[in-house]
Amino acid sequence: MPTILCLVLLFCVWLRYERKKAIKIDTEAREAFMQTEKKAQVAREKDISNLDYITVPLHTLPIQKGVDCSLDEYIDSLLTISNKPIVNLSNYTNTELKLAYGIANFDLLSEYDENYFSLIHTLTSYGCSLYETKRYEDAKNILEYAVSIGSDIKLTFLTLAKIYADTKEDARIVGLENHVKEVLPEKSETLVSQIEKIRYYQYFE
Repeated sequence: MPTILCLVLLFCVWLRYERKKAIKIDTEAREAFMQTEKKAQVAREKDISNLDYITVPLHTLPIQKGVDCSLDEYIDSLLTISNKPIVNLSNYTNTELKLAYGIANFDLLSEYDENYFSLIHTLTSYGCSLYETKRYEDAKNILEYAVSIGSDIKLTFLTLAKIYADTKEDARIVGLENHVKEVLPEKSETLVSQIEKIRYYQYFE
């Protein structure tokens, strides 16, 4: 009995220590964030003309209206978005964005990033719809462009993998897996596994 009691007491002491340590770490992290945010709120405006702006290559994408009226809404969206400033700023937190380019540019850059978000989602929806209507080459064109500008949407990659499987382009599936591992490490384990299943099933069709 004394041994059990001793173990319980030791566990309670350890648990109390771990809780205090976690609270201290959380407090320090919160204080560090607040200090950084305070600096961000007074960061000076920086030049944003040299950012990596995305220009949608309308002349190389399958966006001819009237080919399939059910898809015209995607084309309209792409044409509208392409006329706006588009920048992928997904690697920045809001605080980092303010520090890097100044508080005065924050709303503007948030808008540019939102345009990017709209672009990759429209491309993915359009590409998937093209695939469903069996326009594989056009779907591949759209989805490959989405990947080239940094799409991190799972459906972009899975639909593209299905197209490569349908057209027996095994090397391209492997290339897609390698791209995911390199560019999206946080999603790679699950996503690569799903792509490999698509690649595997093509041999049994």
